[in-house]
Amino acid sequence: MIYKDAINSASQTERGDDSWTEFSDSFHASVGRLGEMVNDVSEMRENCRDEWCDAAECLLGEATTAAFAVSEPHWALSEDSRKLKDLKKRIHDLHGSKH
Repeated sequence: MIYKDAINSASQTERGDDSWTEFSDSFHASVGRLGEMVNDVSEMRENCRDEWCDAAECLLGEATTAAFAVSEPHWALSEDSRKLKDLKKRIHDLHGSKH
């Protein structure tokens, strides 16, 4: 390997690390926002009145779409996988609960 290739390799490794950090941070933030949405739906359903019910169902639909569209990478941390699975279970339970 020549010097120029070594620099390019180090640069690529740094870019890869930066990309992974950005992806991981975004993944954590997304799971956090989904958790907030699920909490909002739960709270709205407790006080369900006409337009609140409609809003809760709309929010639940958005949370469902977002949570089940997440393409979890095989190298994700087990903590991340657990959080996403827990959210999906909570969403599933909300779909099954009565208003």
